[in-house]
Amino acid sequence: MPWFITTTTTTTRGSAEDLDSQSSAERPSLDIRDKKTFGFYEKYYEARKAISENRGHMHADNHCYLVLEHIEEGIPPQVGHVEWFDWDVNSYQWLRLKQQPACVSIFDAWALE
Repeated sequence: MPWFITTTTTTTRGSAEDLDSQSSAERPSLDIRDKKTFGFYEKYYEARKAISENRGHMHADNHCYLVLEHIEEGIPPQVGHVEWFDWDVNSYQWLRLKQQPACVSIFDAWALE
């Protein structure tokens, strides 16, 4: 099954750590209109290479998060594995997060939303 690469942003500025430190009442909602699925790869290592190379300038348009999802067929589709990344403006690369950012925790299957 394919590995989908999707980027998104929040309605406010700030790092993932800043957003995650806020209470759920303080946390901004996600601007779902501002997301883009860049594509998919059949192999995990191909998807990770595309992310490390920032193919297609995936960070553009202030997209601060990237999600890599392994989505299996079905209705509803089953998300088998997920990895989250945060765009680092200092190193100009996607850095893998240890967990899903709290400000986006109510969504899944990003590539298909």
